[in-house]
Amino acid sequence: MSREDILTVALRLFAIYLVIGALQLVGQASATDINLPTSSLIAAIVLSIIFPLLIAALLWLLPLHIAAILLPGANERPTALSTNTVPALEIGCILIGLWLLASSLSDTTYWIVTLIAALNNEWGLQVIPMQDLASMAATLVQLALSAWLLLGYRGILRFVRHLRSREISQP
Repeated sequence: MSREDILTVALRLFAIYLVIGALQLVGQASATDINLPTSSLIAAIVLSIIFPLLIAALLWLLPLHIAAILLPGANERPTALSTNTVPALEIGCILIGLWLLASSLSDTTYWIVTLIAALNNEWGLQVIPMQDLASMAATLVQLALSAWLLLGYRGILRFVRHLRSREISQP
């Protein structure tokens, strides 16, 4: 199995995860009791369902194309896995980035709906407790970290290689 094959399978699994998450959001959103105008509530529910489903459809229908974007040199002939750990680290960074992105999407949707509700009801941000603001900041950090793992994993690989090649000095 090549690294492209492994990433293709992972992307399709991620698509399934997004569909399940979207279905869970439908149930959670329909059970919430927030004071939003009906049109805003429907728009929030539709966006929180359509956005993950659209991403899931793209991941399901175009996994090889997405793998070619995420993995450098994937347009060439497929590479077989070897004992070289760099391809495994590349795939690992991408998979961890996808997992972080998936786990932060529902939090992001929740905080966006919370902010919309606060602004529509003229509560303002003063009513939002400090712990919720901290959770919003943590969600933003999680989104940034997932983007870094997905798009900037080469820097992580250089750092890991540097750590591995460094001589251990004895005190």
